[in-house]
Amino acid sequence: MHKFCRSVGWLLALSLIATLIGSWPGASQSAPFSLRALWYVSPQPGGYAGATLPDDLRTLQRRLCPTHILLTVPIYQGTKTSEDPRRDPVRTPSDAALQRAIAAIHALGLKTVLLPVLFVDDGTWGGAIAPTNVSQWFARWREVVLYYARFAQTLNVDVLLIAAELVTMQRYTSEWERLIREVRPVFRNRLSYSANWWYDRAGFQTVLNMSQWALLDYIGVTAYFELTNKNDPTVAELRGAWQRDRHGQNILSDLDALRQRYNKPLVFWEFGYQSRDGTNIYPWDYLKATPPDEQEQADAYQAFFEVFSGRSGFLGFGLFAHQVTLPKDAFGYDVLGKLAEPVIAQRHCRR
Repeated sequence: MHKFCRSVGWLLALSLIATLIGSWPGASQSAPFSLRALWYVSPQPGGYAGATLPDDLRTLQRRLCPTHILLTVPIYQGTKTSEDPRRDPVRTPSDAALQRAIAAIHALGLKTVLLPVLFVDDGTWGGAIAPTNVSQWFARWREVVLYYARFAQTLNVDVLLIAAELVTMQRYTSEWERLIREVRPVFRNRLSYSANWWYDRAGFQTVLNMSQWALLDYIGVTAYFELTNKNDPTVAELRGAWQRDRHGQNILSDLDALRQRYNKPLVFWEFGYQSRDGTNIYPWDYLKATPPDEQEQADAYQAFFEVFSGRSGFLGFGLFAHQVTLPKDAFGYDVLGKLAEPVIAQRHCRR
């Protein structure tokens, strides 16, 4: 009996100590997300072959503690209505450059996400394309994805995204299902797609009805949801906006419905805030001309972590974006050296 009481006493003491440690300033308030990707992008096709790449990756790993690095592969087509998505020998990074980047990522013990991204030469956003011949467009896109599926399998890439934000093409479920079935024997790791965020019920219903989710490993979202209608909201207001955004939507409820329908974990493959005033209102609008504001960027991340940490079925995120050479942009999405950096690091770095 005395031994039992002493054991209970020790357990209570340990529990109290753990509680006190967890309440210390700077202590992590929750377990880190199991998938924490950082976008590492190059505005130039030769960027991934640049001399700074190894040091860039070490810096990102040391200061932000990712599990994955997300690399992008620009793919081009001529016009909004054309059917010719293709690798460009001048503008698409070479296989050798990508291989070097992936090897450097793996040498640090990190994993890789690879994403072919569609750009249209006439300036059309990839989410607004309208190919004259849909079947021909998908035939060409399958060629692109199968090429990088073979490449990614050879280099043991952890996740291949089959596309992102192709809003006008998402409804062609049979075409996507065919693509996924053709890719599966070639790439045996994880597959996903990143659907663009929605601002109304019709947009959400389109994403909810994408039956191709059932064939993928993760449901993916590009999560630039417009949160409030005000500059510099409080963290509490930003938290609340995930249940009532500036369009009156309950995004948390939507995400739960999407995840539960297909019984798949959820990842925000592209997600971020600029260090500028009003970034929570239009987080997607990188051309918005407002003053720099590091605090609003930091507060938006703080609210995100408080809402999603420990949330059932939410696996993690892809934080957009740091460029090769890691330049600091007073208005940009980058976080190194800004108020947002410790908000992210204290959640995920064990020091």
